[in-house]
Amino acid sequence: MRKALDGAQPRLNKSPSVRVSMMPIPAAVRAEDVRPVVDTINVQLSSDVAFVYDATNEQVPAQEIRKWLTFSSNSGTLEIGFDTKKANAYLSPNLAEPIARPAGITKVKTHDFVEVSRQDGAAGRVFDVDKTLANLKSYLVAEAKNVPVGDRVVEPKIEYTRTYSNTDTGLSALMKNYAESHPGTYGISLIELDGKRRRAAWNDTQKFTTASTYKLYVAYSALKRVESGEYKWSDQISAGRNLEKCFDDMIVKSDNACAEALVAKIGYRALTVDAQSIVSGNTTFLDTESYKTTAGDLSTFMASLATGQMALNAGSQARFTDALKRNVYRQGIPSGTYALSVMTDGSSWAAIAELTREIEKLRQ
Repeated sequence: MRKALDGAQPRLNKSPSVRVSMMPIPAAVRAEDVRPVVDTINVQLSSDVAFVYDATNEQVPAQEIRKWLTFSSNSGTLEIGFDTKKANAYLSPNLAEPIARPAGITKVKTHDFVEVSRQDGAAGRVFDVDKTLANLKSYLVAEAKNVPVGDRVVEPKIEYTRTYSNTDTGLSALMKNYAESHPGTYGISLIELDGKRRRAAWNDTQKFTTASTYKLYVAYSALKRVESGEYKWSDQISAGRNLEKCFDDMIVKSDNACAEALVAKIGYRALTVDAQSIVSGNTTFLDTESYKTTAGDLSTFMASLATGQMALNAGSQARFTDALKRNVYRQGIPSGTYALSVMTDGSSWAAIAELTREIEKLRQ
């Protein structure tokens, strides 16, 4: 076209004209293919349309339905569609409430891990605009005599009544059910050190970021090196604090600077080897994202310390235990001769405290 216009030569005594070459573009859908579809739609919308549910007919004006229609082509075929937003704006106020049926309640009783009874509640239903419009499309092409209102099943809510035995199995079931019914991911481990000597766990091999619990493993490695003579309590560690002061601050106050200085001094690989001499290979300082451990490993570590099975002399064990007893974050920890570890991701202090109380109550 540009070339044709550039070549035009206007004359005063003659009206100029320009001839432009054109390339015809065929229609996406031929008229003879469209006409039968349109004729059928017009017949179907010659009167109001019955939307049916249960034993009820809801008459929807044909002119209202025409407002929802959209058309497109697909391989030479006319496709009927709908403006779902417009359709829903009309249908929901008229159909959502009468079509709705509240779901019932399924009541389940369990003991430990076993379901002992179940009373099934009725399923409910809610209005489904997409299913309804799919049924309307079938009606518009004369494949149906009316438009069934679409619905979606709502499963009944499940209410549990749970009881537990005060056994290993019962305690483990309590942990599992609590973890699965509360936000977050849990790893839980219990080792009793006297009495019934029960052991219970849920997801106790799941790796979690250690948070400040890594300081326990660092303390063990530091004590080992003092015993071997490699380190002295007078060694300078962090900001003018020697090893004796840093060890105390790290365990009693959860001091980060001392802990990280000791990590750098001992080394990631040595810390990992030391930790795995007591617990499983799931505990590591070599992970590229963060230090990792598990609830099971923490309980095993603390139980080993409490029962004198850790490779430390009596003086080192006493120093370690005394520092733990003076930890400033001990508030709320229940008394008892057992090791309980709860690791979470996405939970809360309140939930952990509640779980601990539930475990303590069942142990009695």
